[in-house]
Amino acid sequence: LVPAPKQRNTDAEKEAIKAGKTAGEIWPNEPNKAAQKDTNARWTLKIGGKIRYRLDGTPLPQIALPVFGYKSHIAIDRRFGFIRESAATSASHADGRMLPRLVTTDNTSSEVWADSA
Repeated sequence: LVPAPKQRNTDAEKEAIKAGKTAGEIWPNEPNKAAQKDTNARWTLKIGGKIRYRLDGTPLPQIALPVFGYKSHIAIDRRFGFIRESAATSASHADGRMLPRLVTTDNTSSEVWADSA
């Protein structure tokens, strides 16, 4: 996850962003404000981290941390350690949808390591 500065928008501005309008379309008379607004970043929940346990051995609930920004998806060559493919999406984009774009047939390895998505 790549965090972006949080936006302070009115309800009408939020609806326009969700409708896919650009910053120039939402704030046509305020070019300086439009230049500072990020209309592509989205919110997601980062769940997880180190699992902690109570004294009786039962796991504690995991904390969900809201994050505003982007996701960086990469495919790394296992043998040489360089990045073969990469993509950046909004943070709300599903990880599993990026797998066909990142894993290509020219990669000679038959193994794929990915998270649960």
